[in-house]
Amino acid sequence: MIIPWNTDAPIYYFPWATVTLIVANTAVLVGLIVGDFDEETLSNWLLVYGQGLHPLQWVTSAFIHGGIGHLVGNMIFLWAFGLVVEGKLGWWRFLLVYLGLAIVQNAAEQSMSFWFTEGASFGASGIIFGIMAMALVWAPENEMNCIGWFWFRPFAFEIRILWLAILYIGMEVLMVWWTGFSVSSELFHSLGALLGFGLGTAMLKLDWVDCEGWDLYSVLAGRNLRGTTRASERRRTIIETSDDEPDEDERPVVSPDQRRTQALQPLRRLLAAGKGSAAFALYQKTIQACQSWELPEKELLQLAELLGNERRSGEAVPFLEDYLRRFAKRAIPVRLRLAQILIHEQQRPSYALRVLSGLPAEGLGPKEAKLRRKFENEAQKMVDDGVLELEGRAW
Repeated sequence: MIIPWNTDAPIYYFPWATVTLIVANTAVLVGLIVGDFDEETLSNWLLVYGQGLHPLQWVTSAFIHGGIGHLVGNMIFLWAFGLVVEGKLGWWRFLLVYLGLAIVQNAAEQSMSFWFTEGASFGASGIIFGIMAMALVWAPENEMNCIGWFWFRPFAFEIRILWLAILYIGMEVLMVWWTGFSVSSELFHSLGALLGFGLGTAMLKLDWVDCEGWDLYSVLAGRNLRGTTRASERRRTIIETSDDEPDEDERPVVSPDQRRTQALQPLRRLLAAGKGSAAFALYQKTIQACQSWELPEKELLQLAELLGNERRSGEAVPFLEDYLRRFAKRAIPVRLRLAQILIHEQQRPSYALRVLSGLPAEGLGPKEAKLRRKFENEAQKMVDDGVLELEGRAW
């Protein structure tokens, strides 16, 4: 058993719609348990077979589950893959995608069931397989944090979204083939995955979603940094284990400097779009592959500012420190901003005083001088009150 619960995929939007859908599905099950509904009323909400098309059922049946186990299993996967998909779309577009998958998948299912004389289906499984397939298209190389069980012993591990989605979708497709493509829940799960894969591909090709070059097609074509790095590592392995002198075309063709240059353009696009978290994630992936990477002055300030705007000021501190180490053009406002973060968010008054001591004694504007006195007074008061802190850098 595998339970995915978190991901390292860039999340640009808080998953409001995912949380709301989980609450709505839970509320419906609670209502069905405590409510006194007759069989006829309940059948009007299920996706009924063999009785024509009923558009309202295409929506209502998606919110009905057969029990706590059915609900919990679906909601766990809705949370995990909803994080990825809604994280790129925002709440209202994700909600449209979710309901759109429900309507199309259930309409197709009810249309395929005209020859049945009885029966019905319910649940969000088909939609969730669609969301899973979209995550496969948009973020195959990102990791999913999971908890597994083996002989009743839990263990934590990470797995790429590519392999997790292939595992679950592949099992459904295999069962469809094994049962001779008979009508079953596995068939409709596979249909949902096919719809999600097609929709995810269409939105990607139409530039309705930004995957920063880490989508499935870019990965397969080797147009992303991680793919390039792994290819280079494979080539290096061939060279190092070969007894003969390698040919020139076997040597790594992409240097660390070239990789950093390749990452700079998508980084600039993310900064221009105001996507600080995504830019920070790209920066981290690049330095993992290429080690040191010194951003240009403009991009360094933009990234620090966007992280601050997204309430991630702690992650902006190293970039502000790097700016003070390398540049002097805007040292005064950068020192003031860094001191503000150190005092108000990190409780590091002594470090803040050292940063402020680097400001010139004269030449500050009225506003800058006022901020300096304010921060110095606040920091000194914290020091006098006995606030302890870790050592930091000083210039």
